[in-house]
Order: sequence, then structure tokens, then C-alpha cells
Amino acid sequence: MDEKVIKDLEKLDKEIKNAQEDKARLEGRLETLYGQLKEEFDIDTIEGAEKRLREIKAVMEEKSKQIDEQYTALKEGYEW
Repeated sequence: MDEKVIKDLEKLDKEIKNAQEDKARLEGRLETLYGQLKEEFDIDTIEGAEKRLREIKAVMEEKSKQIDEQYTALKEGYEW
């Protein structure tokens, strides 16, 4: 075989091994994050997390609306 072909194949082999190591490391991190999600929020899936996020956003929007309404009422009730 041509020496260049051999070097190219060795380089590709090394890149494949690095990619496999990266994949294993990232899968481990993902499992850790899923564990945290379960432990801290009692959520098992990404879909569950997205649902909880929507719920929290809805509560925040409602609270923000209440604050704005109360601020307006205070402002109208007193001279500034």
C-alpha cells in the first residue's frame, strides 16, 4: 500500500477513536444530567422538563401581570 494511504487510514482511525471517546463521555454527562433532573425536580424526561418549564413560565407571566396591575393601581392612587 502507498505510504500516504496508510497515513490517511491511521489518521482516520485516530479520529474515529477520538469520536467514540467523546461520544462515551457525552453519554455519561447526559446520564448525569438526567439524574439531576430526576433528583432535583422529579422529572424523568425532556418532555416532562419542557412541560414544567411551560408551567413555570405561565406562573411567571401571571405574577408579572399582577405586579403591573398593582403598580398601576398604586401609581393612580397616589401622586408621585
